[in-house]
Amino acid sequence: MFKNLVKERLMAAAEEIFALFERTIASYEEDLCHTREENERLREAVCKTQIPVQVEDFQQLVGRPDGVTPLPQERSSPLTQEVTQLPHIKEEEEELCLRGPKLLLTGVSMETENHEAKLPESSRLLHSPSKQPSCSGSPQHMSTEAEGGSPADNLLAPLSDTEVKDEEDIQEHLNTDWGSDMRTYTNDKHSECSEKNTAAMKKNFCRAAHDAVMEPLEDDDILHEDFSSESQESSDDFGPDIKDPCSSEEEEEEKEEKNGNIDSQDVWRSRNREILWSPSHEVALPFLPPPIWNSGPTNYAVSRIRSPETAFGLFFPEDIMQHLLQMTNLQGQRSVTAWQDINMVELRAYLGLLILSGIFKSRHESTKSMWDGETGRSVFAATMSKKRFVSINRAVSFDDELSRPTRHIRDNLAPIRDVWTKWNTLLPRMFNPSRDVCVDEQFIPFRGHCSFKLLIPPKPAKYGLKIWTLCDVETSYAWNMQVHTGTPASAAAGEVDQGMRVVLELSDGLEGHTITTNNFFTSFPLAAELQKKKMALVGTIRTNKQELPPQLVKIGGRKVLSSKFAFTEKRTLVSYVAKKGKNVLLMSTKHREPKVQDTGKKEPQMILDYNLCKGAVNRLNQACAPFTCRRRTHRWPITLFYHMVDVSCYNAYVLFTAVRPEWNRGKSFKRRLFLEEIGKSLTTPAILQRSRLPKALAAANLVEQTRMQQEEEQRPRRGSLGKRKQCSMCTRRKRVVLQCNICGKATCKNHLKMLCDSCQ
Repeated sequence: MFKNLVKERLMAAAEEIFALFERTIASYEEDLCHTREENERLREAVCKTQIPVQVEDFQQLVGRPDGVTPLPQERSSPLTQEVTQLPHIKEEEEELCLRGPKLLLTGVSMETENHEAKLPESSRLLHSPSKQPSCSGSPQHMSTEAEGGSPADNLLAPLSDTEVKDEEDIQEHLNTDWGSDMRTYTNDKHSECSEKNTAAMKKNFCRAAHDAVMEPLEDDDILHEDFSSESQESSDDFGPDIKDPCSSEEEEEEKEEKNGNIDSQDVWRSRNREILWSPSHEVALPFLPPPIWNSGPTNYAVSRIRSPETAFGLFFPEDIMQHLLQMTNLQGQRSVTAWQDINMVELRAYLGLLILSGIFKSRHESTKSMWDGETGRSVFAATMSKKRFVSINRAVSFDDELSRPTRHIRDNLAPIRDVWTKWNTLLPRMFNPSRDVCVDEQFIPFRGHCSFKLLIPPKPAKYGLKIWTLCDVETSYAWNMQVHTGTPASAAAGEVDQGMRVVLELSDGLEGHTITTNNFFTSFPLAAELQKKKMALVGTIRTNKQELPPQLVKIGGRKVLSSKFAFTEKRTLVSYVAKKGKNVLLMSTKHREPKVQDTGKKEPQMILDYNLCKGAVNRLNQACAPFTCRRRTHRWPITLFYHMVDVSCYNAYVLFTAVRPEWNRGKSFKRRLFLEEIGKSLTTPAILQRSRLPKALAAANLVEQTRMQQEEEQRPRRGSLGKRKQCSMCTRRKRVVLQCNICGKATCKNHLKMLCDSCQ
């Protein structure tokens, strides 16, 4: 809105200025025609009467706007002594001409060769040296006197010979465009001066147009007044005491830089000289966030969640499980001796045991200890034997190993690509993130052989696999993930703008959200691309970015806990001195005001919002770490699969608690209870189908107890009557709500008997 208003005001001012130019040129044309008529009339009168003209009268006649001056005569004649006053007339004429607008229209002026270097630029624009008439003392002038011509005739000779040609030249200049072609002179130095004069005129015109917009003119007189003052300044710049502008080109450039207010207090220029920053937030446009989908589980997920097991099953549906079953049996037949194909019940039980091992903190516990009859957990031995678990763990696979070499050339993630892609596409399908999301990295410890394994010494585990993750800020739900598989084959010299590519790919499908990143991802091109997708960016930024102004990068002399802001229309920068020598730089396309805390550390609002959103991925890591199912392995696809199970369990917990908020309300260990239910529901079918009881007594009792519970659930039961009825055994009136489980008759407590399952 403000930009359109400024454009309209600029256009109106430009129209007024050009209209003034047209009126001025028209007035000069009229004066020129009038002068020509006066010259003709005077010439005819002199020729008829042959009356000598006094010099004073002639000076009054030639003192006209076209600036034509007579030629000085020799000092010996009395007339020449009268003409010695012509330099004063010349100065007045130059002053009159220079008081005009930017288009300097002056008459023909003649001076001696000694003063040729001091000619004003306006005279050079209209006359080339080849067309100048002869000066005093030239042979032509002396021959005229020798022939006996009168002084008046000698004075009028230029009017009859040279002035007509000069007037034609003036008319030709008036009819041509003053800014189209200025190189019409034989002297190259004069041509360059003309071009520089034209550029200076254009710059002055732009400044005048800007001033006209900022302070609108109400009267044409004010406009004339501005132009007259500016013309006076230009005449002072090109006066006789100032050197030729062609000889002081560097001084002119320095003057233009000073007048341009570069790096002034009102405008800061970036280090690459491409972006102008303002310390005032008045230049910033208001931020209006677009609408987004309602955050939380999608309708697809809500309609399918009935229990913790069904919530977990959303991320491992039937097609993924069938693929795992097929590839595991294929790999087991090739690599495991005496292999027996597993079924879907055993595969689900394998996942259930992995989840339960995380609950029991058995990550670093050996398999033998987990299946021990005394120190181990009875649920492991009750579900399957240790030998069967080890063989499944050795044979589990996600692709055909024989076809892997051809696919591995094009894709480093080929051994698990199919399962990873199917699983990753399910994450955004189940949940709509809130307004704020966060992009960060996850580091999975791994020390085996892998072509894209990284070494990061500051991490707790120095070696591992990196995964880029986009999480919801409110719930830390993992919405999209991407495995870092090294430098792409297309980028032999290294990938450029890797952080920008990762953020754009992870946020594909989002619109209207605010993305929080750290200084690895944050950049000005990323902010521009996100704005095209109607998304905002908030993040720390590195000090080596060329788009930053030096005023924010340098913190010398600034106080601790001080903040300095810089604004454009859609971007905001803040520099916060957290402690001595510590400069915290943030960029935001969401914040448009310099809000700072009044108390405490006096942190800007941008930093407070960043601190609230930056830890979403870290909270996901903290939630998965205590109950992780990861176990020691030398196969990196298995490590990624363990991480998939951990993230699926957490995402399922977020979905289930959003659909069933009353489930175990008030308990602080709800997630542990959630994982226990998932593990038990996945292992129960395998416990029930065991043909032989395990050797461990605790495991055998668990199998028997599970079978009894299953029979109890499958036995038909009759519920309460729903409404009171008369007891069928009592003679007196006694209305009850209980009934017999066998016959279904209404029975009071006095006529009910308790029987065990065996007696019944």
